[in-house]
Amino acid sequence: MSNGGVRIIPLIASLVFCSNLLAQDAFDLVVVKPNPRFVVGSYGRAQPGGRYLWTGYTVEQLVIWAYGVWPFQVQGGPDWVRGAHWGIEAKVDGMRGTLDRDSVRPLLQKLLATRFGLRVRKEDRPGDVYELQIGPKGARIRAGDGQHWDPKLPAGYNPPPLPPPPPDYKGSVTPSRADRSGTGPGYYYLDGAPITNLVNYLSWLLEVPIADKTGLTGTYEGMLELGGDDNGTSIYKAIREQWGLQLAKHKGTNPHIVIEAVTKPAEN
Repeated sequence: MSNGGVRIIPLIASLVFCSNLLAQDAFDLVVVKPNPRFVVGSYGRAQPGGRYLWTGYTVEQLVIWAYGVWPFQVQGGPDWVRGAHWGIEAKVDGMRGTLDRDSVRPLLQKLLATRFGLRVRKEDRPGDVYELQIGPKGARIRAGDGQHWDPKLPAGYNPPPLPPPPPDYKGSVTPSRADRSGTGPGYYYLDGAPITNLVNYLSWLLEVPIADKTGLTGTYEGMLELGGDDNGTSIYKAIREQWGLQLAKHKGTNPHIVIEAVTKPAEN
């Protein structure tokens, strides 16, 4: 997600084939309509009364949301899976509050299967497995809530709006300031955010799943200077020298979701 040249990296959970936490395995009401992204942008949000809205989503984005994976972990499917955008309104009858993320995932998986004819399989593929660790000289990242820290971002920078909650977000519907982080040309910053935000940024940047092995808890703040290069070639040195962290890799397997079948839904 971007605003004014600054990208906000969403949190992504590990691969999930969910069992439902509710007493049912499907939404009671589902409305699906074509929804070009350029009209409204893409976002998802919970609403009172057991309603959930996805606006401007592609099938690939919905799969990412439902199964908790990164785009590079979704394979297969026709071109329209990544090019056609949809608006979905779904509802659980008899619910007065809002749906949490863990409850929505299996309902969305069922929705994709029934309305889009989606059939997927999980496939573990050999590759490099990465871990974020504390370096040999200890962590130098600063603990803080972001309330008393001036990130000294480039002139003319306007803070972007908070993104919609990610699939694994455990808090309120809208993340608080204590969950802020972002990146722009030549820098990445934490503004009172957990270390998992950095882990997810690195996964997005390097296009590999990364496990957090730092043991760091709480929230952190600070600027990571990338020397004008945020395409991954300088990130290893930057996190090691500036924040005392390191990326280690070894051979293993990484999970993927492979789309075996999918069809465009009938509009209602």
